[in-house]
Amino acid sequence: MMLVVRRWWPGMELTLIGDQRSSVHELGQACARWEVRLVAPLRMDAALSGPAAPRRPGTNGRPRVKGERLPQLAQVLQGAQTPWQRLRVRWYNGRRRELDVTSGTAVWDRIGQPVLPIRWVLVRDPTRRLTPRASCSTCPHDRPRAVVQRFIKRWTIDTTFEESRTHLGLETQRQWSDRAIERTTPCRFGLDSVVTLLAHALQPDGKVPMQRTAWYANSYATCADVLASLRYQVWGDCTFSTSPHDSDLVGIPRSERSRLAQAVCDAH
Repeated sequence: MMLVVRRWWPGMELTLIGDQRSSVHELGQACARWEVRLVAPLRMDAALSGPAAPRRPGTNGRPRVKGERLPQLAQVLQGAQTPWQRLRVRWYNGRRRELDVTSGTAVWDRIGQPVLPIRWVLVRDPTRRLTPRASCSTCPHDRPRAVVQRFIKRWTIDTTFEESRTHLGLETQRQWSDRAIERTTPCRFGLDSVVTLLAHALQPDGKVPMQRTAWYANSYATCADVLASLRYQVWGDCTFSTSPHDSDLVGIPRSERSRLAQAVCDAH
């Protein structure tokens, strides 16, 4: 996927935001080779080293590719001399949150692989309510704030996958053919985009009608609310043909028809 997008936009700055499974040395090497920024979580015990010292003239043997081994991030977290910087960033819920951040550059090495220069960022919660986490970027010149903000953007990606599984049936296809599954998944992601565009066209101000319950008080519209709003727009104007000569047909009041249509639209 990364290589295809890079071929489409050869000169554009691209950033790939991954989860723990994307924190792979080989993937980072591929991103660096194709000039794609990879932002992913980093293990607290990752083997990081400093850059290799300049080679002295007249030195024999193969040149060094890395410097001295750096302390593990778990040790940096507990170190009394670790410099921390207090940042205010926009958190997953859209609100501002204070975080303590420390960062540095290193090379990530694996046996038999070229070293990968990275920028590592270690984040902790001043209130101690969140677990400290580490992330990295394959662009060592990135600022710590930018790395944290980019990784927070993954929350919208996770939400898209979760709601696509819940409301669009992603990962629950009934086909047994791999090719059929490969066709269905992009179509359902496309359906998610079409639903979003239609909802934006109907409600440009973003005020989508929401269904609230006593046990779940949501403050923003979910995918289910958007689908219900679109269904009502399509089904709400349906007409019921009546005939004065057929006593089995009874006219439905507009208010009752609207209530029935809304109940059907909200059904999952």
